[in-house]
Amino acid sequence: MKSGESGNDVAAWQVLIDFESDTKLSEEMAFDVSERLGEHGAVPSFELGGTQGSVVMCVDADDVIDAGRQGLEYAVEALPNCKLTPNNLEVTEWGRAVEHLRDPLYPEVVGYAEIARLAGVTRQRARMFPKIVDFPKPVIETAQGALYTKSAIEAWLERRTRKAK
Repeated sequence: MKSGESGNDVAAWQVLIDFESDTKLSEEMAFDVSERLGEHGAVPSFELGGTQGSVVMCVDADDVIDAGRQGLEYAVEALPNCKLTPNNLEVTEWGRAVEHLRDPLYPEVVGYAEIARLAGVTRQRARMFPKIVDFPKPVIETAQGALYTKSAIEAWLERRTRKAK
């Protein structure tokens, strides 16, 4: 952190802003936005051929309110023909934003061996679970077998345990 003119500490913030356009968004427009906001490390995300997108950037500000205000000002300049949707504005302290990058993008998945271990049954018994009406649907089918979200399996097992008592 560096000291601001007002004596307050200035921190880095990540600002994410959603926007809409009356015209279809193009790859060229994405490059223009990246160039206009280059000093803020901006990364636009466009629904190519669509009318919606978002831009994420880094700003130095005294507090979360100032960071949001600056982000909106920069976005207005970089996206002159777009309508910003400030109700879809996210401001995150930079350190937390970096930590969030470590979060997995996909939910944890399990196969029959893990399901058997979670349920305390054999693999052969676990392979019969999909025949039960309320068993979760697989999220991925591979040559090795189906994969299920671990959280769905855990919730299903919890419901079955409660019913059995």
